[in-house]
Amino acid sequence: MLRNIGLVIMGLIFCIAMAVAANAAPTAGEKPMMNGMHQGTADDQTVCPVSGEPVSKDTNITYTYKGKVYRFCCPACIEAFKKDPEKYIKNMEKKEKGKTGKDPDGSEK
Repeated sequence: MLRNIGLVIMGLIFCIAMAVAANAAPTAGEKPMMNGMHQGTADDQTVCPVSGEPVSKDTNITYTYKGKVYRFCCPACIEAFKKDPEKYIKNMEKKEKGKTGKDPDGSEK
């Protein structure tokens, strides 16, 4: 019985820690997060900036950086993106440009 109580207490501590982390103060360039993810959609983004995996326009796994909303395939990619956003944005734009034949601003290559 004591073992079960210990497991319940550890579970509660974990949940509280996750809730606190999800509501931590944003850093420069971020908007506050709700439940660790932003609600919203990105323009014509079809690939995850970090993994290059396809992303659905219906996903709620998004992150706002410098006023633009980016879609991700998973929450772990958001954490990687936060470490070096400009690197991942540049890589994503290269992949998008290759697929559409246009620069991200809509002009021809």
